[in-house]
Amino acid sequence: QALFTPSTMASRLLSHGSWRKCKTTSWLKVCKLQIPKLFSTQRKPNLFAEAEALRVTSIGLYRILMRECKSVVEKAQNQPFLIQPPLHIREYGQAKTFSSSSFKVSTEVSERSKAILSFFQKHCCLGKRNNSQDIIVSEESASAIWEEMMGLYEESTRNEDDPALFVHPSDLYASARQSFLRSRAIYDTSLVIQWHRFAIDAIKLLHEQTDMMDRTSISEEHGIRIVATSRCTGPSRYGTNLVTGTKYRFAYRIRVENIRPPFGTNNEEEFAVQLLGRTWNIQEDSTGETEGELVTVDAPTTGAVGILPVLRPGDVFEYMSGCELSTRTGTMSGHLHMAWVEKDADSTVVGERTSAFQSHRKFRVSVNPFRLISDSTDDDSRP
Repeated sequence: QALFTPSTMASRLLSHGSWRKCKTTSWLKVCKLQIPKLFSTQRKPNLFAEAEALRVTSIGLYRILMRECKSVVEKAQNQPFLIQPPLHIREYGQAKTFSSSSFKVSTEVSERSKAILSFFQKHCCLGKRNNSQDIIVSEESASAIWEEMMGLYEESTRNEDDPALFVHPSDLYASARQSFLRSRAIYDTSLVIQWHRFAIDAIKLLHEQTDMMDRTSISEEHGIRIVATSRCTGPSRYGTNLVTGTKYRFAYRIRVENIRPPFGTNNEEEFAVQLLGRTWNIQEDSTGETEGELVTVDAPTTGAVGILPVLRPGDVFEYMSGCELSTRTGTMSGHLHMAWVEKDADSTVVGERTSAFQSHRKFRVSVNPFRLISDSTDDDSRP
């Protein structure tokens, strides 16, 4: 089986797209200056040199990963926080309902660490194609490595549906340590390089978490948790602003979760909750050229993207929609219109008869303000 020279391994690692998409100066410094120094440029034709280069690379990536974990934890002010996948424009206008990971993750630290690693496995490059369309490790091999490294997951501790996960800072650190400690048991060169690529993608995903925290708000009221996250998708192709000549398009993802105790765990009357509609206040930031405009969207009877979902305890409804601003930045807030319904009620769509509209048990859940931010790196061509 072919072995790679240290310089070749450095080239393959640095050619990965994750390095070129980083935003912060410190992160670029780490990527461009520190990692290449881990490799010797001289050919050392012996297995020990190859193994040593891989070992040093692993240590370097581990240190960078722990540094990024620290940045995320500090951003979350050392409190439990949500890790979530980045917003993908291909999900615009879509909605889905699934079971919350909060009801499935074990109370054991080791099992919570596995759930975090499973999140990163799902959203990183393990077993996928690289930029040159070569597969370093097949899907089957990657799965086998994962099972060997992390242990077989019990179905009760895995969540295949919920794309996000609330984590505690200590669990994030523990999962990073667990991954690298177990990776030391792999001796095949090509598999180690694949794990290095996985670590690079995990570092990038952690960096994106800190970015999303600036554009995310979390609200809890009446046993309902709402997470709102936004992302600029680039200049509008259709609308223009008379002053600046450009309008900016934003996508936002709304996650609605029923966090009330499961049915049968208390003596209270048991109800599910149905989403009936929403009201948004979209405020543009004022600039020297443009006076910020306030736009109110009042749609209390149209659900979200045409769906009026019924959520029982542990259920999550998530959808993505969008808006346009004449300025690069703004703020969005509002509330969702909801109602308590019988626990066996069914979800409906716009146009179907929905008895909850006549109910006296309607209420509203506030959505805390979240930022709409465009910067020079936002590009609507990104996936």
